[in-house]
Amino acid sequence: MLILYSICFYLYNVIVNYKTYNAINDSLFSQGKKNEIAGLEGKHNIAVKDNEIALNQLKLAGQRRTQKLFVVQLRAKLAHPQVGGFRLCARGFAT
Repeated sequence: MLILYSICFYLYNVIVNYKTYNAINDSLFSQGKKNEIAGLEGKHNIAVKDNEIALNQLKLAGQRRTQKLFVVQLRAKLAHPQVGGFRLCARGFAT
């Protein structure tokens, strides 16, 4: 009877240890995947922000070019009022 009890106790411990191993293994795997997903999300967010910054820089460069062109045309008109086809209206200069 003692041998049977020892075998049952041994098998019970094997099952408990196996379940514990699986729980820990699943937890580690799950945590690893969570870390990987968090890292990918961080990289994605950085890429999105970089793209937004690049787009804003392009918009700003376009606005600066437009302002410079307007200033050059305005200077040309003020220097030579008969050339350029601009006329003063209520809202500013018109063509």
